[in-house]
Amino acid sequence: MIETSQIYNYEKNFEHAYFLLRNAIRTNSSNLLKGKPASQEIAELAFPAIVLGAFCCELLIKARLYASDADQKIKGHDLKKLFEKLNTGDQQSCMEFVTNKLQISAEKFNEQLNLHSNAFEKWRYGYEQDFLSRSLFVKGSLII
Repeated sequence: MIETSQIYNYEKNFEHAYFLLRNAIRTNSSNLLKGKPASQEIAELAFPAIVLGAFCCELLIKARLYASDADQKIKGHDLKKLFEKLNTGDQQSCMEFVTNKLQISAEKFNEQLNLHSNAFEKWRYGYEQDFLSRSLFVKGSLII
């Protein structure tokens, strides 16, 4: 049986790392990659930040799912599929939180969820993808 509190604690650690990276990218002064130009530093930190953000979203959804049934087996990283497993009340609560935080419509939320449902899987091996034309949507407004 999975303890929901363990998942939330685990997520909080990843979320902390995500915010450290995101803030370093936003301030453009992280000095994490000493001796590199700021633009290169931002590019090199963006992928790990996006992966961490996507993983945080996944963990939060899985925690909610385990809270409703601790004995279920939950697999995969697809945010949309996981989101669809949530009960209607949890889906609504999640959507309201994100739409309020980002000041976007429910339609935009669904559009972005569909577009980036596999963000963790795609961005963790970013060298295999072409992301130059894609927008960023993971855990709110990631870089902006």
